[in-house]
Amino acid sequence: MIIATHQPLFMPWPGLFYKAIEADMLILLDQVQFPTGSSFITRNRLKDEDGPVWLIVPVWRKNLGLQRINEVRICYQRRWIRKHLNGIRQNYSNAPYRDLYLQRLAEIYRREHK
Repeated sequence: MIIATHQPLFMPWPGLFYKAIEADMLILLDQVQFPTGSSFITRNRLKDEDGPVWLIVPVWRKNLGLQRINEVRICYQRRWIRKHLNGIRQNYSNAPYRDLYLQRLAEIYRREHK
């Protein structure tokens, strides 16, 4: 039996899906400490003609001390959703099915997940 573990990520990379397919069981480690520095749990990058463009999901951290990943809450007080959708729209302007996927992504973003 193959057991694989991984921490949840914002916009997971394709290797995570390969890992999940190859394993008999995938365990998501969401009850471990949320990193105090930068991590791919709340950010990822797109390729741009000028280099990488970072997409960052703001989270509540101030005065909360050490938190587990599953305790961290998304901060919706900024305009980051529009920035993300515009970045995806611009960087994938020539991608096939872009409009179909962008519409679905917009629905996911606007749900205001915790």
